[in-house]
Amino acid sequence: MAEVQDLVVVGGGAGGFAAAMRAAQLGGNVTVVESGHYGGDCMNKACIPLTLLMTAAQMVRCVQKAGRFGLGLPEPELNLAALHDRKDLLVEGLRMGTEQLLAEVGITLVEGRGRLAAAGIVEVGETRIEARNVILATGSVQAQLPIAGAALPGLIGTEEAIELRDVPPRLAVIGSQAWDVELGQYFRLMGSDVTYICSGDQVLADFIDGVHFPVVTANVDFSGSPDLAGKVAPSAILEVGGEKIGIIGLVTADTPTISSPGKGLVFDGDYAAVTQKLVDELTAQGVDKIVLVTHIGLDKDKEVAAGTRGVR
Repeated sequence: MAEVQDLVVVGGGAGGFAAAMRAAQLGGNVTVVESGHYGGDCMNKACIPLTLLMTAAQMVRCVQKAGRFGLGLPEPELNLAALHDRKDLLVEGLRMGTEQLLAEVGITLVEGRGRLAAAGIVEVGETRIEARNVILATGSVQAQLPIAGAALPGLIGTEEAIELRDVPPRLAVIGSQAWDVELGQYFRLMGSDVTYICSGDQVLADFIDGVHFPVVTANVDFSGSPDLAGKVAPSAILEVGGEKIGIIGLVTADTPTISSPGKGLVFDGDYAAVTQKLVDELTAQGVDKIVLVTHIGLDKDKEVAAGTRGVR
């Protein structure tokens, strides 16, 4: 390419696309080098196709629950081949649209694997492109799990799981990222028996970050958890109908034995004492009503109710 480019972007994914578009809008001569599909992993192999699959799974679930709303519908018949054909068509349309948007603003598209040969020189095969600026937006590749047995048959990555055209009877998902959780939800809605395997408290921490209501638990000390410290309050005060409502949360102190809550959490089994302390604090703040939201079992609920003053 004879003309010196203002910018060469190696990689046509989301980041490379945004950078190239902005540079072109500012009047620059821009070239994008892409060896695979434009749009990156999110559009082609993860977020977009998984969102469509989740939509289909939720539609199946809605049909299955229709009887609760007086709608007599037959059991939905799954045609996963047709669903994946629809997914592939959607992704192809978005991919073509991405290329068209780049071309419409005058960006040169070069197919191939780019290599930074020297300062300001990008090579694509036998082609040398000189640029005043270069952005390497090559994205990432799927990592190999650093655990024993990672190469055994039956272990697949997110991309392969999205492309499965049969619903496995059982599935274990290792990881706690958004796409891991969504992938598990999809297969569960489609009928798989799904187990999540993850380390630490990241799943709960990510959930709390994504909700728009207070998460309360009074009898757990989260200060020892780097992921959860500061995210969970012992109580909250809500304004409802002109009244101040105090909310106190309690979870069973047996959680560490029946689940894997993560390291650094301290559970207090003296529910009544914990509750009374917060009831007194909320009462001093002038709340009109106090509500306990618990997961400690009916018998313990009765003990707390009998041993606590001021809950109403």
